[in-house]
Amino acid sequence: MKVVHFMVQQIKKLPVETQQILALAACIGNKFSIQILSIVNQQSILATSQKLWCALTEGFVLPLDHRYKIAFVSNPQDDSKIHDIRFKFSHDRVQQAAYSLIPESQKKKNHGEIGKLLLRNIPSTKLDEHFFEIITHLNYDADSLPKGYPNEHEQELTVHDKDGFNQDNYKNIQSLALKPMLTQMNLALLNSLASSKAKQAGFFETAVKYADTGISILGTEIWMNFIYKLSFQLYVEAISSLYYASNIDKAQRYISIALEKVITPIEKGQIHLWEIKCLISEGKTIEAVMAGLKCCQILDSEIPITLDGQIALMKQVDEIVLSGRDLHYLPIMTDPVKTLACNILTALISPVKPFFFFIFFFSQAKSPFFSVNRNDMTKDTEY
Repeated sequence: MKVVHFMVQQIKKLPVETQQILALAACIGNKFSIQILSIVNQQSILATSQKLWCALTEGFVLPLDHRYKIAFVSNPQDDSKIHDIRFKFSHDRVQQAAYSLIPESQKKKNHGEIGKLLLRNIPSTKLDEHFFEIITHLNYDADSLPKGYPNEHEQELTVHDKDGFNQDNYKNIQSLALKPMLTQMNLALLNSLASSKAKQAGFFETAVKYADTGISILGTEIWMNFIYKLSFQLYVEAISSLYYASNIDKAQRYISIALEKVITPIEKGQIHLWEIKCLISEGKTIEAVMAGLKCCQILDSEIPITLDGQIALMKQVDEIVLSGRDLHYLPIMTDPVKTLACNILTALISPVKPFFFFIFFFSQAKSPFFSVNRNDMTKDTEY
């Protein structure tokens, strides 16, 4: 702390406007671009560069791009040539010292304002690069936001986009920030999206953190009718991310809560699917199979467990095999209930013997409402 105290004294020797710009930069992080700093400073890139110049000459920040001279020496009129120039603090202690210049009572508010400014001003084409950074800033000041409630259209933003986040996603996200006031419920929605994005990138612990934050923001109102979809999606994100992060105990606790709250059979089935995966990961084969049978019953896709029922089913299997029908050429499955049932049966491949799997599978294949494409079966569909 002596080093930080010494650096604070050195920073205080700089002009007041340079001290202020360093404090803002410290909120952004150890590294920052002049464009992001100018957005947070709410001034032009050139004006922000001039205020940063003294800190640069004194060695408190260092350039990460040789083009910085264009901004500070040539004084260009075209900001586009220098907007992506990046800098970093010369040492972590320098950043800590600059950050300590902000009163403790003001830090959360500063982060919240930074998040709002970035969300509103960064072009939607660039939002992907700063998405986690923005949500993290907004989360600092979540308590000060008004409650508010996302409408039906906004809650639909939480649905998985299996092709990744496209520009329409970000335009819709940005529209939330253009409202007169960002609300806690909007922020919970953004945390759900951040969790999904982090999970897609393989950062499972980070995905859990964002999902937990979203659940915490919803507080006692979680699972109420007006935010039911958002509540369900946050729990699915949390459970799936915990599963991938191998935190099975916590995932099971979330599963228990969700099963008490979800309403529709397909939602119950989606939660049971993750329960089955968790049980399999713990080597609880019998429990996984029983959960699968229960889930199929909920989905009205009951599996015969009596000897007579299994014999009758095997006769149907023989008919399919002897008919020479190739499942590969059947229409792609579109019924969401049957798709989920198929995913559940697929999850049970490893813990059950092949004989029982074929019984399960063909009990679905013979359903008049069910058809399957072998290529579709290879997809890892998540709920």
